[in-house]
Amino acid sequence: MVKYKLKEGEYFNKQLGYVMVYDKSREECIPKHRYLAEKRLRRKLRHDEFVHHKDHNKRNNKLSNLKVINRTAHNKIRHKNETNFYGESNPSKHIDAKRRADMRRAWAKRKRMFGSTGAKNPARLRKLGRINGKKND
Repeated sequence: MVKYKLKEGEYFNKQLGYVMVYDKSREECIPKHRYLAEKRLRRKLRHDEFVHHKDHNKRNNKLSNLKVINRTAHNKIRHKNETNFYGESNPSKHIDAKRRADMRRAWAKRKRMFGSTGAKNPARLRKLGRINGKKND
């Protein structure tokens, strides 16, 4: 394991994996990379802003290694190779515009028929006099 020298007033938080520093304006300890980004921008970071380590090393807090990005961009970087929402194997990434428009129309129709959630409710259908989404005549 590589040993890192910490400056005075810094400590390493094992649970988070970040070097922490004391911020006088907040009167609390925050991760050093966020502290440095705030000093560079001359403002506090918003709740949806993340400081990304370009080399993915949490202890490398050089300004050249830090980049302030929004939540969506951060998740895309972080989950790029995963098979979940952001991965390439997500089937919704490969839907063309016509199919997507058809899906939206079908969902809007379902919401009109079954209420705002779009969930099928047999009791509601019986009350409205519908069976399988069709009106009884």
